[in-house]
Amino acid sequence: MKRSIMLCAITLALVTVPAWSLTNLLPDPGMETDENTDGIADGWAPNVHQSEGAEGGFAIDTEVKRSGNSSQRIDHTSDNTAWVRSSVNDIPTKPDAVYRVDVWVRGSGSFNVLLYEFFDNRDDYKTATVGSGTATDDWQLISAMVSSGESSASFKLSLIANALGTVWFDDASLVLIAERPMLRTPRTKTAPTVDGALDDPAWTNSALADGFMVLDGAGEPAPVGTSVRICFDDEALYIGVDCEEPNVAGLVANATEDGSDVWSDDCVEVFLDTEGDRFSYLHLGVSAAGFKWQDRRLGGNWYTDWYSTSGGDVPAPEWSAAASVGDKSWTAEMRVPFDQIGGAPAPATVWGAQFCRTRR
Repeated sequence: MKRSIMLCAITLALVTVPAWSLTNLLPDPGMETDENTDGIADGWAPNVHQSEGAEGGFAIDTEVKRSGNSSQRIDHTSDNTAWVRSSVNDIPTKPDAVYRVDVWVRGSGSFNVLLYEFFDNRDDYKTATVGSGTATDDWQLISAMVSSGESSASFKLSLIANALGTVWFDDASLVLIAERPMLRTPRTKTAPTVDGALDDPAWTNSALADGFMVLDGAGEPAPVGTSVRICFDDEALYIGVDCEEPNVAGLVANATEDGSDVWSDDCVEVFLDTEGDRFSYLHLGVSAAGFKWQDRRLGGNWYTDWYSTSGGDVPAPEWSAAASVGDKSWTAEMRVPFDQIGGAPAPATVWGAQFCRTRR
């Protein structure tokens, strides 16, 4: 299965089309040099939490490595869970951007890979766990996608041995995948007909999101094209998705009714963060056969009808969708009534959105 993904935010006020880069932001990511012979790769800093009872040491190991000439060895010699770690501090960040972290790990002890985010004019920080567990004899890849905040200033990446044993780290990378795109979503005078065909005049001047990437692909472009169009009127948000498909005969469309089986088919998905908290979302999916399903994560604000924080059973939203399969592509349309998601947005409202396509 290949899953392609695009991250963006829907806004009624702003348009930007930023570039993205895959430059590794870490010094000595291959753990190759140690000019001051302190056992730590150049540009990295050691830390043993002795106040918590940690004991340990570091070495640039030329005998154990995944690639290149060496790796970073961290020995945790105390029988406790205090940290022995190597870190890169003060990595400059861009606000509202998407980063990917990759680190290769092997060994005989427990490990953590943590990414700390620090902010302008704030004393607090945010911690993201890139990966954790017990290292094995074979090299394993630990990776995660991380989104920076609106006032993000810097990252700190820590490679941690947190129990008795030895852990090796190699080939670390922290790359900027994309700055968060913004779309100015226009109001349409005539709503599109939800029949699965993107031939209504409303789609001509709608907002366009394309340039999808493979999920967890470190910025790799998707092998086939996918584009999303968005518009709205007083009553609803409209989303149209155009999926290029050179193998239409191979489309998987086993679902025969609305339900969770949609997720196992070729399908398109939309996540809407109408609260702007980057935590809650409405998740909508449409299969290549036109069947639909939805789920949700609750947020901190109260909404009418189904989208509430009551924690009890609530009815599903009433929304409509359709799909159409052509010779070299398939398309889907969705209509999401505002009265099902807390009301129509005011001008200049910013919503978060994520668009996905599953290609079986």
